[in-house]
Amino acid sequence: MPRLGGEFKNKRVKFPDVASEIRFGHCQDPSDFSTYIGWDVDLIDFEQVELFTQKQFAEISAATGRSTKYSDWRGLVLATENPGGPLSDFVNRFSYVAI
Repeated sequence: MPRLGGEFKNKRVKFPDVASEIRFGHCQDPSDFSTYIGWDVDLIDFEQVELFTQKQFAEISAATGRSTKYSDWRGLVLATENPGGPLSDFVNRFSYVAI
């Protein structure tokens, strides 16, 4: 972290020089997404998106693009999965709906 100008504190990586941070979280229970409602973020990355429900994905994704820090940035949602597993069909069906 020091070479990147960051500090790891309390499940967050902070970059004081640019007033930014990376927060880590999870959605173990179906209602856990409510923790992330109302955030103002520039980027969300869902790791193993097949483990999220469609509602969790939609509700959390809505927080992107509302940041006022960068006027030319619209926000971005990324999602990765473990392809070929039993939940891949859900991701395939969901991604066709989202596009």
